[in-house]
Formats: sequence, structure tokens, C-alpha cells
Amino acid sequence: MLLNRHKGYTEAALDGLTLNADIQKEITTGCIANDLCELTDIIDPFIGTHEFSQRVRSYAAPEARMAPRSHSIIAVYETHFGDLASMHAMAKGKGESVEVTKIEIEHWFMFLNQVALGRRIVAPGKEIGDDTSPISHFFGKDSKIEYDQIFASENLFKIKNRAVGMMCHLIQDLFTISHCQRDSSKKIKKFYHYPSQNSTKHKEADDTIHISDQELIAHCRECIERISQKRPYNYLAILELTEHPQKSDDGPFA
Repeated sequence: MLLNRHKGYTEAALDGLTLNADIQKEITTGCIANDLCELTDIIDPFIGTHEFSQRVRSYAAPEARMAPRSHSIIAVYETHFGDLASMHAMAKGKGESVEVTKIEIEHWFMFLNQVALGRRIVAPGKEIGDDTSPISHFFGKDSKIEYDQIFASENLFKIKNRAVGMMCHLIQDLFTISHCQRDSSKKIKKFYHYPSQNSTKHKEADDTIHISDQELIAHCRECIERISQKRPYNYLAILELTEHPQKSDDGPFA
């Protein structure tokens, strides 16, 4: 989903809720962090400048992997082309089973619920893979990605509330037609693989969803409200699979 759409749906979900301005600001920031990771607080993604475009390309370009591993494995690359694709409800490899992608998405929700509720404290500089968090199994010991890269912050208040926005982002991507295919009953049939897609075709479909705007806003509001009530968000219903799911591919976006 396009960043301005993520922001719009999240702001609509926040509208009318009695949360203070600082919390709302960080939730809204969090809803774009899945895409931007380290870049979240560096530049304004909504101004459409050449600088922003060039910065993202320089971080996410595949040739970045030609550098030594400790310098090349950066979160904004992995979230688009590697191990973190499930942050966007997409498969990390073409031909990946729908069950594998679903489990990874479930683990993101588990982790973000824990962080948002204060049940898991993310230590500044801690590398993912060095602990027992639900997402640590995505990485080897040499991943070199730190939690503060995912949240673009070492501030615990920001991290806690950005986790809520990141769940909203994931909810929104789960209903975006360029990210996954759903059947007529809105159950998931397959997840798509972004590197196999034509980026222009993906982008053109990135503002089209499987359900109505109001339904999507309601899903996001439910997430925000449950966290504000100190209860975890229940994500199982939106991850229900069709009876005969298929392995990931590029869909109609090659």
C-alpha cells in the first residue's frame, strides 16, 4: 500500500479516540515504519522529492549486497527484498507456501503486541536473532539488524506506540490486492513475492483493497482500541486461509 494511504487509514482509525497527541503521533509514524525502517525519521516521505527517492534506492538497491555482510544487511533492504518481507504481508521467496508466510506474519503480530503492551522491552542496539522474541527465528546470528533499525528509534515510548502503527500497516497490507490474493469470501489464497513483480504494476495496484475503506478502518481501530485497553490485538480472523491455498508468485503484476 502507498505510504499516504497507510497514513490516511491510520489517521481515520485514530479519529475520535481519546488518545493524547504524542501517542497518536507515534502510532501514525509507526504505520510507515514497515516501509522505511531506518529512514523513518530521516526524511519526509510525503514530499515526493528526488532526495527521498534517491535515498530509498541507495539503501534498498540489490547491489548493496555486494558490500561486506555487516554493512549490507540493512532493514530497509530486507523489508522489500529479503527476510523481512512478511512485515508487508508478502512472501520472502517465490514458491513459498502460504502457511510459511502466514506463520511469519503471525509472529510479527505476536511480537508487536508484546512491544505495544510493554510485555517485551526492546533494548537499544540489541540485534534481532540474539534473543527469544517471536521474530528472532527469521534471522541468523549474523543478521546485523538491530531492533532500533526496525522502529527507527531507541526511545521506549516511541517504540511502544510505533508498534501499534506497525500492526495497522500490516493489517492494511493484508487487504491490499498487490500483496496477497483473497477469494470471494475474503480468505487468503496466496501471498505475492515483491521482487518477482513489476514495481510499476505493483505500485499502480497498491491503493486498491479487497474490502471497503470503512471495513479496513474498523480493523485498524479495533487494533488501536485493544492495545489502549491493555489487551492484545486478535489477528487470527484476518489471516484465515482458503481451503486450497497456493504458493507465492508474482500474481498479475509481472
